[in-house]
Amino acid sequence: MILGLPAAQARSRSVPAIRRAARARGSVPVAALVLALAGTGVFWWQLGSSVHSGLRVGLALVFLVLCLNVSLFVVTGVLGFCALLRGRPPSALAPARVEPGRGSRTAVLFPVCDEEPGLVFGNLRAVAESAAGELVADFFVISNSRDPAQLAAERQAWHRVGDWVRYRVRGGPGRKAANVQEFCAVWGDDYDYLVVLDADSVMSGATLRQLVGLMDANPAAGLIEVPGAPVGGRTVFARLQQFAAAVYGPICAWGNRVWQRGNANYHGHNAIIRIAPFRAHCRLPELPGGPPFGGEILSHDFVEAALLRRAGWEVWSAPELGGSYESAPPTIVEYARRDRRWCQGNLQHLRVICWPGLTLTSRLHLARGVLQYLAAPLWLLFVAAHLFAAPPRAGALVLGFVAVWLVMRLLGVLGVLLTRRRGSWPAGRLLLGALTELVTSVLVWPVLVLLHTRFIVALLAGRDTGWPQPDRDGAPIPFRRLLWFHRVELGTGAGVAALCAVYPALLTGWLVPVLAAWLGAAGLSAMTGRRSRRTFLLGTELERRPGPVLRRAAVLRVGYRVRRACSTSSAPPAGAVAPRGAG
Repeated sequence: MILGLPAAQARSRSVPAIRRAARARGSVPVAALVLALAGTGVFWWQLGSSVHSGLRVGLALVFLVLCLNVSLFVVTGVLGFCALLRGRPPSALAPARVEPGRGSRTAVLFPVCDEEPGLVFGNLRAVAESAAGELVADFFVISNSRDPAQLAAERQAWHRVGDWVRYRVRGGPGRKAANVQEFCAVWGDDYDYLVVLDADSVMSGATLRQLVGLMDANPAAGLIEVPGAPVGGRTVFARLQQFAAAVYGPICAWGNRVWQRGNANYHGHNAIIRIAPFRAHCRLPELPGGPPFGGEILSHDFVEAALLRRAGWEVWSAPELGGSYESAPPTIVEYARRDRRWCQGNLQHLRVICWPGLTLTSRLHLARGVLQYLAAPLWLLFVAAHLFAAPPRAGALVLGFVAVWLVMRLLGVLGVLLTRRRGSWPAGRLLLGALTELVTSVLVWPVLVLLHTRFIVALLAGRDTGWPQPDRDGAPIPFRRLLWFHRVELGTGAGVAALCAVYPALLTGWLVPVLAAWLGAAGLSAMTGRRSRRTFLLGTELERRPGPVLRRAAVLRVGYRVRRACSTSSAPPAGAVAPRGAG
């Protein structure tokens, strides 16, 4: 065994290559730590001796924790920008074989629960048609929906697609992770690889073929994920996310690829899994106690990646492949509903992070997931204490973090301008879109900070999130309901405004947009949740020039969802085969 790799896989990695990868993984967190310590030193000096020593130490420690995550984000973005300009990832994964799958068997699984059947089976058929000319794969849907009407609609959509798709209803506890384990238990012996897609996922056949080829060529790889690009949004909020992902997402994804290499994280879908090690090592236990911090692990994907790494298998991200898509939440309300579930699942990782045998990088992924939500109340406490401790100096601190935020966005815009095809994305339109996204993000961020703080308070009070059915279409929300949903933001904004009226020195320039966001949260939510047909400012290349699989998926989703009485072809796409085994 070499550094935890199973003996059969160790032959594919030379010792020098392993050492180079280990140095790359270690140098980036160290650089982020040095940057965070330097920033904390400047902050300590800025506070001066006028602040009480105990408060000064407390503020510095909180600042260091917050600064660590920001510093790692910055270092990763700079690395990603440089890799994007080179146009190729670091040469760590062996190139995909030209003719993958001669001896390997591949399945594609859609694990679903209470999803719109037209969305699921429309996307599935589009993926199957795209894959038909690229490789042989079998398609499965495993559902743990409970409502009889929902199950009847799923079966109706399945019958219209045809029995070349294997459909199975799973009983018992558990959600998505249990659906995947159900596949492994029932059909795992019949396949080498499993591609996991969410209900809203679409993947091109060319990307599927490359993923299978990469797994064939890299026997140490236990999982390879292709980050999904958000597409198909029809609201302002969804388009903002699509624009941000298209402009700023690549430098983050490529930066992660540069330093994480075979220690990447996993986000639960749009990935290929080597079934044997996944089945052997990734069956998740229930945490002691009941929800919200015990029971089923909701954010299962981070933990599954950590368990694969603990067993010596590599986990990779492959942003260079492209051809991987998903949808974005259409409204702030829906974004918050999803985030509350993620918040509960990520905070459960506090009980996982100390499990024996996990790699340091896996523990870092788990810690960053926790900090993603704990940062919100920490920010509120930090800014409040800093305001009262040293009001004149608070503005410079906030402006420093805003500058970092702007630098990352600038790198994203430069990356697009320097790597785009001629005429593909006009510079003026890109800059106007970036400015629109920036202004909106500045207003949305304070709202999300309070929402995340509310989630944590509710979880500490013992309120379980559950797994609510998503609204992927962005149904209109009455303004009265938005006022109630954002009642805490409105109340907090009114309270802070009243406090500033009593103590005018607290009202600094940087606090004005925060107050505006809190007081106008309901209006902001209504505005960004509106349907938007115009794509001039926030339109992306994928929206203007969608690939064949996206165009086909859009047509099939409408057909399966709307034309209930019409007959849709149930014949399998050319090249598809009947699934092996019984179900």
